[in-house]
Amino acid sequence: MIVVCALFTPLALFFLIGLLSPSFGIIYLLPFIALAIISLIGSIVVMYLGMSTLFAEIVNDENAGLHEIFRRGWKKILPSLWLSFIFCWIIFGSFFLFIVPALIFCIWFSLCFWVLYSENTGGLKALILSREYIRGHFFGVLWRFIFIELIYILASIAIEVLPTSINLFFDSFFFETLANYIRTFSELVLIALITPLIWIYHFVIYRNLKKSVTEINAVPTTRLKILYLGLPLLGIVVATILFITVAKPFLSNLVSTRVQHEQMDEKTVEDIRVTQFGLEIFRSDEDRYPETLEELFSNPNVQRKDSIPTQYRYRSLEHGQSYELCSTLLTYKDLCVDPSSAKSAIDEIAENLTFPNVPSGQ
Repeated sequence: MIVVCALFTPLALFFLIGLLSPSFGIIYLLPFIALAIISLIGSIVVMYLGMSTLFAEIVNDENAGLHEIFRRGWKKILPSLWLSFIFCWIIFGSFFLFIVPALIFCIWFSLCFWVLYSENTGGLKALILSREYIRGHFFGVLWRFIFIELIYILASIAIEVLPTSINLFFDSFFFETLANYIRTFSELVLIALITPLIWIYHFVIYRNLKKSVTEINAVPTTRLKILYLGLPLLGIVVATILFITVAKPFLSNLVSTRVQHEQMDEKTVEDIRVTQFGLEIFRSDEDRYPETLEELFSNPNVQRKDSIPTQYRYRSLEHGQSYELCSTLLTYKDLCVDPSSAKSAIDEIAENLTFPNVPSGQ
């Protein structure tokens, strides 16, 4: 429960900052932000201390005072972090070797933290001892782990009944918020209650397996070091090669498509300039701008088009004394010009598109 409260405190502070930010300036929220960051760092320390303390208390049968319990847990924080790093490195790297090695390693090394706390043995040696304890009992351990996880899943489904029912029968913001709070609180309580039970369950498995083994050679040989530490590296290399192999055609196609879009937009930008030149010719002849582009290209002095591009959007403004001409580009935002902003707008778009062959606006 201490661990849950430690994690809840910084979350509550960040939530409070989110509520206050629209009403107060950032300068007034700096103390809250600093307190939230300090609280978050402290919660991580408390979390590891709490887990280490609980592990230390489970593996020691004798009664001990609160000070002694925390002393045991504090001494195991750094070894726990180092063992966590090795464990995660092996599982993460071997996961890329088609998942199966990661699942095998995960079962083999599942008791390594109990080895650390019970036998005061960490690092690679704790992993080897865990594997030796499970040797010959792989599927039995796997089934027991699945069993306890099923219980957790069923409990998680059970706590969803009440908030889900509230959302179904009451359609309002208040009840939706209430359901979310009930769900969050129930999840925190479930974690606080079931996590120690799961750890005790794992410890009983470890203790029984340890009793069944009489002699173990847990010396980390060079071959085992290469296997456990090198195999994950191989998995990461294989995953990188596969990613490059799969992504290369996609990236090449993406670049090719980008080039094609730029070439099409280059033609669109140039066509907009030609169309604007035609609009000015029409205005000099008719003392107004046309109502439509069809009217524009019906003027014999304007360069004709076989068809008007569908992406063009034109409208006459101020009783024919102004206009707005827009076009959707493939690689940039919409281009919209009018008599007063034609030159600057077109030059800006052309510059952002980086078309070296497009002449600058006149």
